[in-house]
Amino acid sequence: MSLNLVKNNKENKYSHVKIENIGNLYLFEILIKKNNNKSISFRKIKSNKVDKLFSLEDKIPYNSIQKIKITVLDINNTENSAIIKQKLNKKKDSNLISRKSINIEISKITLGYAECNYQILF
Repeated sequence: MSLNLVKNNKENKYSHVKIENIGNLYLFEILIKKNNNKSISFRKIKSNKVDKLFSLEDKIPYNSIQKIKITVLDINNTENSAIIKQKLNKKKDSNLISRKSINIEISKITLGYAECNYQILF
């Protein structure tokens, strides 16, 4: 919030103006192909360059994920985008996927569910 001083003749009047800072917004589209050849997909909008895409609350079993495709688009600058396609190595409890524009880590957490963290590099 900012404070503006407006002089009006002999009186001073103060007004408050709320200046919105939209900041960065990223659209994620996640497509998960499961072992039973069924797929689930969902979209999320995030405002941080580093955050979680899904975790325990989403209840996605880690061992049921065969492949994952993640598309990210910078809503403020649509020239910035990335697509990740990866088959998971379930012999490991964590898979790190690094690309020029994004890092993704998919890990097995409590109760065997998956957690996905990202770091946007553009």
